[in-house]
Amino acid sequence: MSARLFTMQADYEGQPYPQAIYGTSEITLRMIGRDHHRAATIKPVLTLKNPDGITIATMDEWADDWTDAASAPASSRESIHFFDTAEEAIAYRAENGTGGWIFACADKNSGTIFPPRMTPSDILATGQTSSSGGRFIGPAGKIIKQEDVA
Repeated sequence: MSARLFTMQADYEGQPYPQAIYGTSEITLRMIGRDHHRAATIKPVLTLKNPDGITIATMDEWADDWTDAASAPASSRESIHFFDTAEEAIAYRAENGTGGWIFACADKNSGTIFPPRMTPSDILATGQTSSSGGRFIGPAGKIIKQEDVA
């Protein structure tokens, strides 16, 4: 009898081939990936695939934890929310549990909460960020500048 294996793939910038770890436990691979990502000085893009090769979660170089693939139906918690200030956006996210990155506009200090499944790279690709620049504020308080992502 052969085991059906999950795959965690790590893509490092500048490396021609991804690295892979295989295991029978999705949970164990998620823990290994998250711990490695948090400790690594060079952050990989991680992809977790089920035994059929279908992507079930990803973690880009800016993430704090896994982002599940978009297999579940969208809910109101996955909409984009706009605020006059970044502080209002932070308070709303904490109070309502919406998760997701906040983009704080550099010139207006306005704040936008994006759905939890969107990475900073995804958010920049939407065109809904300020051309004057800004910063991303992660759910765990991690802050990165827009130019670090672009």
